[in-house]
Amino acid sequence: MNKILTIYDKKRNKKTGISKTLIGKHTKGCILHFKNNTRIIYKDIFIKNNNLYHNENILNLHNFNIIIFNYNEDSSKRFNYLKKCIQIYKLIQLNNKSIKIFNNPLNQDLIADTFITYNKFKLCKYIKVPKFSKFFDNIKDSNFPIIVSERIQCGGNGKILIKKKEDIVQTKNNPNKFWSIFYHSPSPFIEETFISIRLFIFCDELIDYNVRFSSNWNCRVKNNINDKDLYIKHQLFFRKYLEDNIIYIQNIIDELYFFLGDGLYGHDFILVNNKMILCELGYKVFDETINHKTRKYNLEDGICYSVEKTHEIYKKKLLYYI
Repeated sequence: MNKILTIYDKKRNKKTGISKTLIGKHTKGCILHFKNNTRIIYKDIFIKNNNLYHNENILNLHNFNIIIFNYNEDSSKRFNYLKKCIQIYKLIQLNNKSIKIFNNPLNQDLIADTFITYNKFKLCKYIKVPKFSKFFDNIKDSNFPIIVSERIQCGGNGKILIKKKEDIVQTKNNPNKFWSIFYHSPSPFIEETFISIRLFIFCDELIDYNVRFSSNWNCRVKNNINDKDLYIKHQLFFRKYLEDNIIYIQNIIDELYFFLGDGLYGHDFILVNNKMILCELGYKVFDETINHKTRKYNLEDGICYSVEKTHEIYKKKLLYYI
């Protein structure tokens, strides 16, 4: 009997789903597709008299040790998913508190609203966030340059770099925007180039990482400089940093886990003066853009560069948790 239940929003949701061109013989469109995992789309689950139904049959939660809420927290279609899944979560808490919950739907605002993220972690011992505020009157001349950003994550969009106070227009007192100090996260290899680091984390365990580097301060996979040698150098650079600072990074991961709980995470950081500064939280186990690039470069290092390796390691981790 399957001990894991995954309630998902769509087969390929850009978090655990993969394109038709990458589907392997075991994955069938989702990294989390494996024999011991019952996967059900949320639209096919119904709540009646404090019971869950699927295909007109009661879904007995006592059969499961783990329930994963697998959805795209950045998608505009997340609201319908969350409306139902928060009800499911509360039902679980009422009757089955022993079930381990992955990607708690009650964490949505903490995960996806960057202003809430920063407020939550601003007093942490190890997690560092930028100086920030949603009130633009609080900005001093010494604060510039600053980033004015949408509160809700949108794949790196909605961020503007402003170098002087006079350039702040149509943003003042907008409840959907906030500002944060801009930090230069320099590449160790190219002048006037920026880097950001994505950590792939299973609960409180670092699974993999990827370094993105770009001439654009808003460094993303899509504006990564296309250079194989530089790509390898950046990955090796962070590998050495990780080896030298493993206790420090594990302390960051442990603090995040304390607040977020069990989950399949992909968090973004910048590296400034040898310190990791948190930019955004996220749910993610696989990045197709990274995979495409590393396949093009014929690289096999790291599990996030292979669909099958990623599938096997997350399967193994989840089955161990049962």
